Amino acid sequence: MHAYLSPAKQAPILFVDDDPQVLRALADSLAPHAEEFEVHTTVCPRKALEMVRQTHFAVVVADEDLGDDLPGHQFLKHLSLFSPHSERMMLSGLAEHHELKSLSLAQGVLQVMGKPWKHSELLTRLRSAVGLYSMKQTLHGKV
Repeated sequence: MHAYLSPAKQAPILFVDDDPQVLRALADSLAPHAEEFEVHTTVCPRKALEMVRQTHFAVVVADEDLGDDLPGHQFLKHLSLFSPHSERMMLSGLAEHHELKSLSLAQGVLQVMGKPWKHSELLTRLRSAVGLYSMKQTLHGKV
């Protein structure tokens, strides 16, 4: 069962990127917001799929180029089989490509952000995604 995120509960967020430095930068930039977000990271899409089987994430954010056989938009589509209620976002250096945006949106990706990201924009989009997730959980009676 998925829990509604009360204001007192941290939202579990999973970042998937093949670059450990990007993951470290994301975790460091969100560390001052630890009361809002419980940040998890992995460089491996397969490990991410294992993680979502064990922990339900309010939001999963992936890069398009995961350095694996599976592009990010396909990874996020596959992820929806294991975690259908998680909001999905893309964070990619290719974010300005219209084809990537179209592919991502067709796969149910909520938002596509570019790299490098602006901290304030990342916070706003994560908070929006967590709010949407919480609202959906309430509407589905998973309070």
